[in-house]
Amino acid sequence: MATTYTFTVAVTGLDLDNEKQLEALEHTPDTFLVLPAIQNRAQLLSCSILATSAPEAIRILAKFINSNTREISLVTLVPDLVNMTQIAEELGKSRETVRLWDKHGHNNFPVPFSTIANPARIQPVWVWGDIYAWATQYLPEAELNREITPFTSSHIVEANNEINECKRKLHLEITWRNHRDRVPHYTHVSLTNAQELAYV
Repeated sequence: MATTYTFTVAVTGLDLDNEKQLEALEHTPDTFLVLPAIQNRAQLLSCSILATSAPEAIRILAKFINSNTREISLVTLVPDLVNMTQIAEELGKSRETVRLWDKHGHNNFPVPFSTIANPARIQPVWVWGDIYAWATQYLPEAELNREITPFTSSHIVEANNEINECKRKLHLEITWRNHRDRVPHYTHVSLTNAQELAYV
């Protein structure tokens, strides 16, 4: 079943002064949306894509980028991290309630993704998608947008694996094209190569 996945991916080659590139990113199909941004020198694409799985969402994005803005390259997923205070605000609960959920593993409350140190203390952070998935199952009263699916920790792993696979296929495609262009009358492509080059 298809759902709308939301995620952010770090890229290279993004140029916000390049009008042609920005225009290409604006003209996406109706099934997805891509918003470019540069934050603290990080080049980012925030995406909302209708797909049947996280890897398929990445394949759709990669195919679009490869067809329309080839100077942009996907690098890695950027986790949408939230702390206890932010979780409490999103779920309409107190920070103390969230702290107790975490402390006692209430209804298999997600484990933190990482910790962040600040001048006051070291605080845990979670992937918002993990919290969203948990709240969807165990907190029906939470006011969440249930028409979207933020990437969870497992989605991020799957998506990064798919990004690497897309890079591999693109490299094979470029290598094959360069070889074809160097060899006169080179027209034969084996079935195996054709399958390797397809984003399917």
